Amino acid sequence: MPKYKLIYFDSKGRGQAIRLLFHLARVEFQDIRISHETWETIKQTMPQRRLPVLEVEGMIIPQSGAILRYLGREYGLYGKTNKESTRIDVISGAVEDMVYILERLFYVERVEEARIILRQEILSWRLPEFLDIMESALKENKAGDSFFVGDQVSIADVHLFSIIDWMQDLFPEHPFTLPSKINAFMERFRAIPNIENCKCVTLKMPTYKLMYFEGKGRAEVIRLALTAAGQEFEDKRFTREEWLEVKPTIPQKQLPCLEVDGQFISQSGAILRYVGRAFGLYGDNNDENTRIDVILGATEDFLKHVIAVYYEKDETKKAELKKDLEENKLPQFFDLLEEILTENNEGNGFLVGNKMSIADLMIFDTIDQVAGYVSPPPFPPKLGALIERVKDNPKIKEYISKQA
Repeated sequence: MPKYKLIYFDSKGRGQAIRLLFHLARVEFQDIRISHETWETIKQTMPQRRLPVLEVEGMIIPQSGAILRYLGREYGLYGKTNKESTRIDVISGAVEDMVYILERLFYVERVEEARIILRQEILSWRLPEFLDIMESALKENKAGDSFFVGDQVSIADVHLFSIIDWMQDLFPEHPFTLPSKINAFMERFRAIPNIENCKCVTLKMPTYKLMYFEGKGRAEVIRLALTAAGQEFEDKRFTREEWLEVKPTIPQKQLPCLEVDGQFISQSGAILRYVGRAFGLYGDNNDENTRIDVILGATEDFLKHVIAVYYEKDETKKAELKKDLEENKLPQFFDLLEEILTENNEGNGFLVGNKMSIADLMIFDTIDQVAGYVSPPPFPPKLGALIERVKDNPKIKEYISKQA
């Protein structure tokens, strides 16, 4: 029996179908998972400078498609005839097209605006179209009640199962419905004993550490966003003395700062949008993203007046600014929010779209913090109802009760 060593990253991606194939064939293999840092040190020694690679008794095979076909031929998973092999290639080719698009989104595209557009493109039509194509292809063999080719599992089935399983991890905030035959296929494949007992589902979820001072300030809306998303995070709160010690190690030397698996993100607005994008709280398309940005921008403009009062040293001037804030700036801000809210679902839902977003959380947090400093006027009816809707969110309600 040949000795196999598969080398890939500690994630699903292009390596998962190969791992599943080994389990399906009941073949032992070394599952070598490396970090991206390790990859940079060994990259020059690898054929074609890419992963995955399969080492078979000294022979190194690059290219995931070539590896799958090699193993498929070895273990009878690549069709019984040239016609069946070709049909398998057609299915795998369509899967590869989808993998390429996903890699563009998560690993290639660096321009944030382009990534947002591509993500929306995938979720709105590329993914549904891909699933419809796969549903039709599955129905062409035994009315879709078996596998893609012939009477047994092939690398086409392994390939499709692995990418759908991967995509469900990549888009947790956008659960998608599988067509009926594909859904039954996924359950059928998952129930195969060697797959059912497979321990190779290893995609690690990011860990989040939010750093700020003890208090709400500019970090509270980020805490609320992570809480609303149901995402666990370390809520690190520094004393002023502790901050002076760690300050030289923090990007831009300011708080709040969010650490995600060793990557530091500074600037409260950037952090809030990052969390919003990661957990589906930043709108479902470019128009909604922009509406949210408008509301966040208007809120930042209003907060400048609050900050001016807070930092004013002259007590007479401070009193004048506070009076203007209570009698003019706050009512004007509330009226603006009421107008914006009424433009969406007649003000009976949230500020943007049909679900809570970072815009709603920002308004909720801003009003909550300002109300602890000045005497706000009564809420307009729609705005008051929105505040209660956010407050009544089960996760937000639990978080608030723990902070009391």
